[in-house]
Amino acid sequence: MRLQNGDPEEGSVEWFEKARRRCVDDLRALLSIKIALGSIQALLRDWSGADAITKAALHSACVIAYGRPFTGSQSKIGKIRYPTKALKRAPGFDPELHNHLLWLRDKIIAHGDYDMFPSVMALQTAGKEKIPIQLEIRAKAMFGIERKELAGRYEKHLTSCAECLEASLNEAREKLKSVAKIHPDEFNKTHNIPEVAETPLTEQSGPLPPSSGPASRVADPSFPEGFDGYQYITILDQTPMFDKAFTVEGMTFFFDKDD
Repeated sequence: MRLQNGDPEEGSVEWFEKARRRCVDDLRALLSIKIALGSIQALLRDWSGADAITKAALHSACVIAYGRPFTGSQSKIGKIRYPTKALKRAPGFDPELHNHLLWLRDKIIAHGDYDMFPSVMALQTAGKEKIPIQLEIRAKAMFGIERKELAGRYEKHLTSCAECLEASLNEAREKLKSVAKIHPDEFNKTHNIPEVAETPLTEQSGPLPPSSGPASRVADPSFPEGFDGYQYITILDQTPMFDKAFTVEGMTFFFDKDD
């Protein structure tokens, strides 16, 4: 069922699927932004000591990771591009730099548009007879950041994006959790991994341990033999379904903060 504005009714299977996608989109975007932020922070930490290749690589990694959420990505429901509406309202968000980074990624870093750095070809000659003695061809590419102030501007902007995405993710999963308690059957129909029933119902003094088994693994991409020597990073976000739990005479009770 849909509401008059076209949105799925809260608590429906369709609503849960959309709410789950929002959480996943937030988390994927946050991972990319954290990689970008980590790259620029590593560059700033060793600004004077890092060699030119390392500095160039960190800058390229930062720009490419930043652009990932805002570039169309294939999914089961079509191409996805992370919206910037909320990000643009965040304190410290630099809209001019945001546009510049995407332009930089598309034109120079991830691609090499020929019109950005026109190549030069020249012929050297000798004497009045202009005898050709040498052919020269020059091509150019960007090689990192020269001004530390610009790198600092990157860091400020990326920090703002990371904080906004963390807040968005927190809001999205808290909403998902609260509606799931009211409509558990519809919520359970949208799991993409079977429920993990491995935690003993005992009083918890801290965060629950992460799941094991299928729920703990995100599949790596598949490559032909000989091309599988890559490292990966996984970001984990955990949300307890209840704020407090304690056991009395073998019975476990769960409570939210307001109960």
